[in-house]
Formats: sequence, C-alpha cells, structure tokens
Amino acid sequence: MMSANSNERSDKKTNPFVYTLMYGVIVIIAAQINFKLFTEGFVISAGVIVFSLLMLLLEEFATLPVIFLSAAGVMVTNAIQTTGHIPGSQELWDIGMPSFAYYMTYGIVVYLLFQTGRRKKSIPVIFGLLLIPDFTANTIELMIRQGGRITDQSALLTLVIVAIARSAIVVFAYMVISRYGLAVTKMPRSGMEIVDGVAARADTHDDHRNPEIEEIALQAKSVYHRLKSAGAPEELVAKAEALADTIERYQAD
Repeated sequence: MMSANSNERSDKKTNPFVYTLMYGVIVIIAAQINFKLFTEGFVISAGVIVFSLLMLLLEEFATLPVIFLSAAGVMVTNAIQTTGHIPGSQELWDIGMPSFAYYMTYGIVVYLLFQTGRRKKSIPVIFGLLLIPDFTANTIELMIRQGGRITDQSALLTLVIVAIARSAIVVFAYMVISRYGLAVTKMPRSGMEIVDGVAARADTHDDHRNPEIEEIALQAKSVYHRLKSAGAPEELVAKAEALADTIERYQAD
C-alpha cells in the first residue's frame, strides 16, 4: 500500500493542473449519462454527481477550475450532439450556453456554501448544501431555455424532486465510499480518510507526529495548491510552497 509520505512525494512531481484537467474530463464523460426533461436541450445528467463526490472525497480538489473546465466541455459536447457537426461560435453559444450556465452556477454556489468548515459538516448538512445549488442551477438553466421564465410552474416541483434525488445519490455514495473505501480516495492528492462520516488526515501510524501541526501542514499545502491554481504571483506561490515544505520536513524529522 502506498504510504502518505509516498503520496506527498508523488504530489510534488505532478503539476496540479494535470489533476484539474483529469477531474474535468471525468465530469464531462459522466455528463454524457443523461436523460431529457421538459424542453429541447434540457437534460438531467450524472456529471454533477461525480463532481460533488470528487469535491467531498478529495481535500485539495480545485472546485472552481474543475467546474469551469467541466462547464466548457459539456457546452461543447452538447452543441456537437445537437447539431451533428462541429458548431460555429454562434451555434456553440446558442446551444451550449444554458448547460455552461448550469455547471458554473452549480460550481460557484456549492463552492461558496462549502467554503467554511466543510470537514465539520454532518451528513444531513452536506445533503442540504448539495440540494440548494442543484435546484438553483437547474432553475436558472430552465429559465434560459424557456426565454427568461418558467412556462410550467409544476416544473419547479419536478426540479425539487430531481435535486433531492441527485443529492441523495451523492450522499449515499459518499457514505458507502467513506465506509468501505475506493481507489479514488487513495489518489496522491487526497491523503485523507473518513472517520465517522468526517474527512480527516489519513493515519500514517507515526505516533510521534503532532496532530495539530499535521493539520497545519495539510492546510499550508492546500493554500499552496490553491494559490498556484488561481494563478497567484510566483513570489507568493513560492513562499507558500516553501512554508508547506518546511512544515512537512519538520514533521518528518
């Protein structure tokens, strides 16, 4: 089994953008599992289910970059499927923009909701925080497709049911994976385990380590990756990396 230290060394050798791109592609592929609802082009897909699971399971998951790549990819694939050819810029915008708006709305809202103390939230709270962006994003997409208003008010109830069902699937899968494990939870950038439904630093069986410093080291590394993904100035990124490495070396000594 790969140790936590091995995971961290592997993480240093891989550009974080590679993970962001990989996660985006996974979401785009999952979005192809869908069914149509209400009106032309409006679909309910598995894309956000996979996106939400990755966000919950991977501590250093770059939410906003991944959702932007996913939104752009789904926008393009939907336009190609609808037209049957490579669309021009206007076709791409007209056909794919509602899907782009859905994914961006979902990603931004879920990012804001989970920003404060994500790892301290209980399963019922997580369910609620997933339901809100799902319903909000679906409502916005449907309004765009129907000319700025929802023509059938009963559609709102359907969207609530869809949001509840999809959020329930995410929470159920999250609980199962948390209990029984899955290969994705052992990817180099996670370094996490789930204890009683709460994500925590993986146990390295190294008793001399200070748990508080271990948590600070994790936070410092997360800050470094977020700054790098956000395109922060190189000097700031370098200082964040140096701080994370210093804390990590201290723990290793």
